[in-house]
Amino acid sequence: MTVLRSGSGDGLITSFTILGHQPRKSNSRQMARGRIIKSEKALRYEEFAVKWLRMNKRLQLDINVPVELFADVYYPNMKCDLSDELLCDVLEKGGVVRNDNLIRKKHIFWAGLDKESPRCEVELWHIKNYPFEWFPKFTK
Repeated sequence: MTVLRSGSGDGLITSFTILGHQPRKSNSRQMARGRIIKSEKALRYEEFAVKWLRMNKRLQLDINVPVELFADVYYPNMKCDLSDELLCDVLEKGGVVRNDNLIRKKHIFWAGLDKESPRCEVELWHIKNYPFEWFPKFTK
């Protein structure tokens, strides 16, 4: 992680880095059996990132409260578009958050170029004084 942020919440829940180039979920979607699906590149990244999160038991948090997300994304080239959709899917499928709908504040930064080591540096923070009656409890 480069810099810890103060966030608007009670405190940092976790921070970690997911290696690899994070493609946009919506770019290059494909039609398959009458449905629009993620591109092959997005599916490969998602599979890798979810597998990595599941292997790291300390990240199996199953967060079930509203959180604030900070993500610094380092891309391999200037053509990449900044997006949080695929990252939120990965956090849910990887067992970090119960449902990506609980990520109520998102701060996604195009942090820079790194051709050798594209990555996404993630921090999740508690949201202080969040009105809990506004969100459902998600169950597995």
